[in-house]
Amino acid sequence: MTEEHITRGLQAQFERHRIVFWYDAKQELREAFNEVSLPDVTKIEIQNDEFSIKHRVLRQEPEQKFLIYKHGPEPEKLTDNWLLDVQLAHGVFQATQTQMLLADLGLDLGFADTLAAHEEFFRSKKRTEDLKAILKPEDDRLALRFKMLIICTGSDQDIEGVIGALFEERATQQDEIQRLLKRCNLEEFLWDQLERRYGYQTDKPSVSDFALELFKSCFLMALGGTAKLNSEAQVLFRRWKNDKNNSETFETLSKEFEEVLDIKSALADVAFRKIIDVDHFEQIDRFG
Repeated sequence: MTEEHITRGLQAQFERHRIVFWYDAKQELREAFNEVSLPDVTKIEIQNDEFSIKHRVLRQEPEQKFLIYKHGPEPEKLTDNWLLDVQLAHGVFQATQTQMLLADLGLDLGFADTLAAHEEFFRSKKRTEDLKAILKPEDDRLALRFKMLIICTGSDQDIEGVIGALFEERATQQDEIQRLLKRCNLEEFLWDQLERRYGYQTDKPSVSDFALELFKSCFLMALGGTAKLNSEAQVLFRRWKNDKNNSETFETLSKEFEEVLDIKSALADVAFRKIIDVDHFEQIDRFG
């Protein structure tokens, strides 16, 4: 629900009521309250001054329209709500951050749980606007999460771009993207996608472990051996490696992983013709 939606919703309430109450139960809409402007409507915030508010709206200004906002939930006990009689005689406007987001993104209520599960993502106005720009009417929950993943990694591609961004961060010993994915509750979605697409399975998934496994599996498959990852991983590796934008990252990780995997020893019993076209590690060039 954008500011426009809030304004329209309030206008509809004021067509029927002189006084409208707005309880911000989750304390997340004060900014929206501050920004909304309605002709001929006076805004009041409840701040432990219920009696003075009642006197003003009923006695001092009995013809004036009022929007009465509380930065918090409605009192649980009816006896604690000193404005209850006024409220029952008039209207209550209901709006939540989730409803605002759904309306702003053009999504129906079926997406409410998904948005709530990734609340941190939407704390950034830029991320929200970037997501809005690439969402399509036919997108389902899977597509929504995937586009959130793309935005968090700063990728302008598909899953390969996401992985490329994570590998680049890993090569430079950074973890800003990974921490953001964790805060936005997108890590599990990432690992699920890597499992579905490339067969990556482990009890403790990480970008470092996936990168290492990708190098290892593609090397083994190039030699005709058995690997943990599937053939789609080979396609991923080849495209990523051959993209000139990834050359520095590839060289950094290749050099590191050839030592971890002890490629020099692995090549001892390998016939040269089997690896003549394999360029995964510098050690292979020396082998030739």
